Amino acid sequence: MARIPEIKKDLQQLKKEEKALVRALGKDTNGGRRLEISSNGQYAKWFVKENGKKTYLPKSERDQAVSLARSAWNKARLAEVRAEITGCQRYLNSFRGKTTHMKQLMAKPGFCELLGVENTSSAAWAKAPFSKNPSHPEHLKFRTKSGLLLRSKSETLIATMLEKYSIPFRYECQMDTATGAIYPDFTILSPVNGKQYIWEHFGMVDNPSYAANIGQKLYTYSQLGYIPDENLILTYESHDYPLEPYHIEAVIRQYFLAGEE
Repeated sequence: MARIPEIKKDLQQLKKEEKALVRALGKDTNGGRRLEISSNGQYAKWFVKENGKKTYLPKSERDQAVSLARSAWNKARLAEVRAEITGCQRYLNSFRGKTTHMKQLMAKPGFCELLGVENTSSAAWAKAPFSKNPSHPEHLKFRTKSGLLLRSKSETLIATMLEKYSIPFRYECQMDTATGAIYPDFTILSPVNGKQYIWEHFGMVDNPSYAANIGQKLYTYSQLGYIPDENLILTYESHDYPLEPYHIEAVIRQYFLAGEE
């Protein structure tokens, strides 16, 4: 299942390309005309075929030939992209809800110890103790159904959705840097590929002093190997544009629910 994140990323790019091709073909003014090229190996002649009739296209009409060639390429590429999308979706659907033999093996008691490797299963990771943010515990006022306390309503929405889908996470887990400890909002162990992600929610982007610190925070994460859209998830909100549950769910489906659409 290690290929799933790559396949999902490919699928996103293919869907973007599909939309772009559909837009381009929607603006196409060539109608049912097609370009045909006749060549003797040294010289090529252009012809326009429409309604069964083929008309010679002189070299002076190169722009029209280019336009017809582009139309043909767009149509062919669209068919190819849609075939690739179908293939990606079938691959992802084949793993939906399945547990791999590797995960089953590594979850067996004592197996990891015999191999001398760390047990990275979701259950073991979720139960392991970790250093939490000691700053202002009195600000932890919002509670999920499981009893977890958080600092904001939006963070509580994120935590609640992660719990709903049984995505293992740690809230404000300590991470050491060259300049001291930091405490990301959510550190998440992907049930899809076993990799670790950070989810940072910026809840006051319309506050000048708050927004000024975002760049430095992103730089710090980059130094630790966390890159946006790779293993660093970023969400934002302002007073006029609050974080919505559907957005949170979309993010979770994108990163942590293989094969779900």
